[in-house]
Amino acid sequence: YYPHRKLYNIENPKKRKRIQRVAVVRPFGVDASKSLHDKFNIWNEFLPCHQSESTISSKTNASSYQNEKQDDDIVIDLFLSFSRTYDDYIDAKISVDDIIHDFEVNKNQTDTWQGCFNGVIPIEARIHPEDDIYVPEEFNKNWKWVSGPNNQFVKTMRDITSGLFGSYDVAFVMESDVIPTRKDWLDKLLQEAEQSEFAILGSKYSGNSWDNFLDILPISLRHHINGNALYNITNPLFLNILNQLEEEDMTPFHATPYDVRISQILLEGMIGIEPPPIPRQILRQWRQSTGKYLVNSNTQKFSRMWKQYGHINGVSMVKESKVISNYAGSKLLPRHIEDEKASLMHGGKIYSPWEKSKFNITLIVSEWHDEMSTQLLSHLDDVKHPFSNALVMVPSDISKQSSFHLSHISSMTPIALQKRDADDFDFCNAPITTDWFMITNAYHDFASHFVDLLFSNRRNGTIAIVPSVPLTQQNCLDFESCYAIHKKSTELFDHQGTETYFVRDFDMIFNTKMRNEFCEYWYENAINTETEIQRRRYFSTSGLISIPYLAFLDNKGVRDEYYELTDMNGWRNVFKRIVSFEEEATAASGETVIANRIMRGLSVVTQQQQFPSIPQQQAPSISPLEISNGVNIHIGVLPTGTRTQPEESSSFRRTMNLSFLLTLSIVFNLFN
Repeated sequence: YYPHRKLYNIENPKKRKRIQRVAVVRPFGVDASKSLHDKFNIWNEFLPCHQSESTISSKTNASSYQNEKQDDDIVIDLFLSFSRTYDDYIDAKISVDDIIHDFEVNKNQTDTWQGCFNGVIPIEARIHPEDDIYVPEEFNKNWKWVSGPNNQFVKTMRDITSGLFGSYDVAFVMESDVIPTRKDWLDKLLQEAEQSEFAILGSKYSGNSWDNFLDILPISLRHHINGNALYNITNPLFLNILNQLEEEDMTPFHATPYDVRISQILLEGMIGIEPPPIPRQILRQWRQSTGKYLVNSNTQKFSRMWKQYGHINGVSMVKESKVISNYAGSKLLPRHIEDEKASLMHGGKIYSPWEKSKFNITLIVSEWHDEMSTQLLSHLDDVKHPFSNALVMVPSDISKQSSFHLSHISSMTPIALQKRDADDFDFCNAPITTDWFMITNAYHDFASHFVDLLFSNRRNGTIAIVPSVPLTQQNCLDFESCYAIHKKSTELFDHQGTETYFVRDFDMIFNTKMRNEFCEYWYENAINTETEIQRRRYFSTSGLISIPYLAFLDNKGVRDEYYELTDMNGWRNVFKRIVSFEEEATAASGETVIANRIMRGLSVVTQQQQFPSIPQQQAPSISPLEISNGVNIHIGVLPTGTRTQPEESSSFRRTMNLSFLLTLSIVFNLFN
């Protein structure tokens, strides 16, 4: 069934034959059917191979890679693998027909991607609709949550290794979010593959989404090779792995993405590390569905496989590629990848940086007491940021000495002071002359040497990219302040309650013109109609003002003209907290942070005055951690003991249990 030929020589593994037939596999599902054709446009910008008239005329292979070969020409075919059946989905059939038509028209051209391929072959994974699913939100309760991608991989590889379309040596799985960044990427990948024997040649994760909790991720996840990889389908290690994945189709192991499962199999065989426990609900559901019980351990089986096929003279058959990089789930600026040498990038989305030449942006800092904002303001020159000026909102009774100190902080960025109004509502009262602004307070500092604001340039202007979190009980509605402002926002702007996400204020880039319109409406309709206590409650929850602000824009039908909402995964925080929530809560009763520290015999300095090296950010969170970020929370007009806003308890700081970590890393990074 598996002809061990060409690359892998069972009699003498050191004697390798060269790659002669290559399958480039583009898997796609129902949702991606309509866009399939257009996803190949970038291949003409970065051609897969170096072409010439002579190689095109022979057409056995258009790649310059053949010039380095001593034996027969290489043949490269493109496989379009649909998760279901073409006859049942007209959009998929039309897209594939269009791609084949374009191939026939352009295959003899030297300036098109089609010139690099011998043929285009549509295949079907024939997955039943009930099994062709990918529902990350059910990762811990539905044992089939990732069965669509898992089944498609196994069935596609079965088709290619069956001999039905010829005898291929390697298969390169290249999903639509694998983007070429340099020309001749297929040539380079095949040249890399020729350097040594391998079973799998791919990339580990290079993005930033795992930075905050990398040390507690399972080793099988940290070191797994992403599924977008080159597979040596003549190598017995890969063929044994493929058999194992197929055998596990009706087991709870099927609830793990196939590339992570491959890593688990290899690690268990190599060093005896068993995979993390399967969620109880998954096991219970599987047992009820099948009436079976899971085999306790595969260690001996995998160990035999590894010893026989996993290495040659101690050199692993699983290798990292320098041609493919994996940034899945990462939000990138050009500077983040300026040193990247890979020719193919998986998953990362590249945005535009802030253009100072076009727009100015103000940084608003709410100062409460003891010149606590000094630390942040003194770091303005140590940080590469987009702010054209800083506006410090200070108490109306600020001392002359404090006013002098704050206004004379040495900085290339202009700093101005403004006494706040009686209602303490800095968001609405700050006099801003720039087009955009951000807001923070004196209990925070910059999180890094770089302030990475992300933007997308569109025809109708620049759109700010802001991270959002689900508007759930856990994230917002269980907390009085968040519930109250969301309720008022719904009453005023979103009567149907359709909003399902919200943005933390310290992540928001506010548009000044829209801020002015919103505040005018907010004062008239949400503030003046309430009691004094309720009014001040809305002021005190200004850390949540993004909720009604965005609802206001939605109500006007203009939100998409200013913002694009993304998830928190891979987001780089602009600010970090330097005053604990406990200290802030104490300050709400009138005892300042510094006074509290003196009473406890602690240093009054929040951190070293030298700007620290780039810190490890707090774990990206979809919990209430920084919903309010402390803005105006110290007003303290609510009854003592009222749970007004989320707390950052020690249990919360490490809430990321293994299941949640797998959600963040697997769900958002592996198949995005």
